[in-house]
Amino acid sequence: MTVIVGILCDGGVALAADRQSTHSAFVPLARPSLVQVSTSPVTKVIAIGSDLLLGTSGSPAIGNQYEALIKGHCANFPKRPYEFATRKLRDQIKEDITKNCAPAKQLAEVIGSATAYSQCTCECLMAANFKDGIRLIQIQQLGAFDISSQVSPLRVIGSGQFQADPFVRFLKNTFWPNRLPTVDEGVLAATWAVEYAIENGAPGVGFGTNAYSLKKAGGKVRAEEVGEDQLKGHRDFIRAARERLRELSDLRHATPSDAGQVPTMPNGK
Repeated sequence: MTVIVGILCDGGVALAADRQSTHSAFVPLARPSLVQVSTSPVTKVIAIGSDLLLGTSGSPAIGNQYEALIKGHCANFPKRPYEFATRKLRDQIKEDITKNCAPAKQLAEVIGSATAYSQCTCECLMAANFKDGIRLIQIQQLGAFDISSQVSPLRVIGSGQFQADPFVRFLKNTFWPNRLPTVDEGVLAATWAVEYAIENGAPGVGFGTNAYSLKKAGGKVRAEEVGEDQLKGHRDFIRAARERLRELSDLRHATPSDAGQVPTMPNGK
């Protein structure tokens, strides 16, 4: 189980994910029959080459299949517009889904539909550089590619979606309602949303946060993991923002002048 938050930014993409891997087993006499047996820390977002990030939620085996398919096409992404560069990839992923669902249909009669199909599905967030720009793409469980835009720049997947999605939308509407965030702002907001989901007990989510950016650096588009020093700065901001809000002890009597006490989002590049 997972939560991965992706934000299309001005000049790039920000991603953040929790680190908990939940291992399950089928126990025929249990209710539910698929039960958690252990947890461990993992990295849920990987860099493919120097200019692509891929985060997966769902069956790790299916995620590995998608990763292999993407590796077969990603060298051409910067050379072609998104629509043409991903056409064959989209078809191949849908073919894989059809193949994976065939045995699940038979298995569902034995262990139930939810358990069977959970083993053959995967959802991904992909940040990649194309000839027509950097894109954030949600690869849905049925294989549809959902592209983020300036109007709809946020994507959240995984079991923590119900906690993280409304919170990151609150941050968007509060801090940058009429523009895309900078990449630094996006990293802060994505990290905050993941840690909010962890704090509020999202199922199967925990073990801390990893954050990533895809942006131009030195004239080239680079995929990078955000360092601990930068994450510490974001967490310091989060603590300061919460403290300032606590100081507004009675929101009913707050005035516009009080807003100056609330810290602003960092304007990094």
